[in-house]
Amino acid sequence: MERLNLAVLASGEGTNLQAIIEAIKANILLADIACVVSSKYESGALLKAKAADIVAVYTGETGCSEGDQDDEETLKNIILGFDVDIVVLAGWMKILSKNFIDELNSLGVQIINLHPALPGSHTGMGCIKKAWDDYTKRSGPDVTGVMVHHVVPEVDRGEVIQSAKVPIERDDTLETLTKRVKAAEKGVLISALQTLISKNTEQNIEIRDGLVYEGKVRNVYDVGFNRLVMEASTRTSAFDRHICNIPDKGAMLNDMSRWWFENTRHIVPNHFLASQDRFMLAKKCKPFMIEFVVRDYITGSTETSLWTHYSKGAREYCGVSFPNGLKKNQKLPNGPVLTPTTKGVRDVPISPEDIVKERYMTQEELDYCSHKALEVFEFGKKTAAEKGLILVDTKYEFGRCFETGQILLIDELHTCDSSRYWKADTYQQRFDTGEAPQNLDKDAVRRWVKENVEDPYSVEVMPEPPEGVVQNVRSTYLEFWKTLTGLTPEESPNVFAPSIAAKPDILNFRDTYFENSFNQYAYILSGSVRDAKHVQKIKDELEKKNIYAKSVVSSAHKTPKEVLAILDGLRGSSDRVVFVTVAGRSNALSGVVAANTQYPVIACPPFSDKMDMFTNINSSLQCPSNVPVMTVLEPSNVALCIHKMFLLSA
Repeated sequence: MERLNLAVLASGEGTNLQAIIEAIKANILLADIACVVSSKYESGALLKAKAADIVAVYTGETGCSEGDQDDEETLKNIILGFDVDIVVLAGWMKILSKNFIDELNSLGVQIINLHPALPGSHTGMGCIKKAWDDYTKRSGPDVTGVMVHHVVPEVDRGEVIQSAKVPIERDDTLETLTKRVKAAEKGVLISALQTLISKNTEQNIEIRDGLVYEGKVRNVYDVGFNRLVMEASTRTSAFDRHICNIPDKGAMLNDMSRWWFENTRHIVPNHFLASQDRFMLAKKCKPFMIEFVVRDYITGSTETSLWTHYSKGAREYCGVSFPNGLKKNQKLPNGPVLTPTTKGVRDVPISPEDIVKERYMTQEELDYCSHKALEVFEFGKKTAAEKGLILVDTKYEFGRCFETGQILLIDELHTCDSSRYWKADTYQQRFDTGEAPQNLDKDAVRRWVKENVEDPYSVEVMPEPPEGVVQNVRSTYLEFWKTLTGLTPEESPNVFAPSIAAKPDILNFRDTYFENSFNQYAYILSGSVRDAKHVQKIKDELEKKNIYAKSVVSSAHKTPKEVLAILDGLRGSSDRVVFVTVAGRSNALSGVVAANTQYPVIACPPFSDKMDMFTNINSSLQCPSNVPVMTVLEPSNVALCIHKMFLLSA
């Protein structure tokens, strides 16, 4: 199992660092300390790190002072250089800037702080003394405490991970109180780290199980029930190598696609369902192995680009004929044109005739997708022109929905990664003078590598581009996103999470969608927690049929108001729901549900043996008139019944 890397930032004696070291040795924490950083020369923390054979880094007495960008850059490089997952502030006497926090968060690094006060109380330095002074003046409570929280720009106001109260005793002095608070810190810190590490480890195991595609730009996960989660990364590649990360790139690309998918549904249906941050949830489709590349200008430099073929004398490309005399970057006289390629390790240009002949698609499928690709491109052209841009070329992908069999537009749409855009106001003048058009300058990273690395394909260690180059590319994505959506990052917490604590993880994103937006599901109501094993059997069978299930424990005898509240919450809903009731002896639950809902109800009682069934089956079978309950004993048959019901109502 992959262990997380910690960086501990400590300027004091390092007693909490020692607690982490001992917890790791005892396998209480499944993590490793990659480095210890201190701003004090030969501090106790550095000495303890060296004694434990951990890399110890001294930043200097004035190192990393508040607002010092150079010093924070040094600290950031240390953290990223050791591939750190969690930064632990355990007695770090410096305030980190918003830019520093935001950048590390955007790269997936969590920053947590150990603070000797309770949530919502004292902030900053000297909090134990502040609590003591309040107590002695009788203006404060007779309790203080310790917390570990996520670090945000507002000092000591991040989301709390773990906390503990420390009472102030009558015979306390400031010294004895300080000693007891310090003693409490270790347990709270270790507990908080356990929570974070456990969450990350469990998530990684479950995520890995569902990973169906891992690419340079995005990963795709099968999350069940004919749904996929696509995760757009911050990774930037060139020359078949990972070069660097662009902060927020994944979230911005994701939201660009979201905007276009939502605004082109009147032209063609698509797979998009929901998005947040770098995650997109989509309908599962079987993709056609063809990319529908639409071009309105003759340009490009890659081996599959139209200009490359044309400049070598080719006048027919992908089944389309082109006249003599065209210049690079010229608008096509017969454009826009469709120039498809195959999808694979290498994209190969292919004619429409060969697509059908080689059985990539039927003629009917090809005609439909070709027509829709050109139609969406025309909409994209018009929209881009309204925003001062030229949509030069782009690619579309289509697939057949597993759930409905319908052909859907899939993957990404009109992003500045999948499409080429030029600035409209300078295009004609630059074309007339033989200059290259002004494009969205997201290739700055590629150019920097080309200019600074002799052979980028074979160099052993790829140097990282300067921060200025990285930020220039980020600004390009940001400006295009703002131009497209008309929004600012501050108005879009769904895209730009205000803190690492506010960022979703893939499991939370998935579960939130299924709980709040999935409109076809089985709702399992069980009368007792003792029915959990039987409920899980039903859920397992439902999942085999790709049917999502919600489950709640609520008794018709003991908590009837709660049962009725659940039913009232669905009254008038357009969701397609089948209730499954799990109650055995004296089964009132099935009848109460059936009498108070418009949805069908299946009783699946949890009998322990045949004698239990013969004794109690009648309480499920004998419901009064106008209280329709179907009794099905086998969980597999429950799933089959619901599957058939949903097929009938589809």
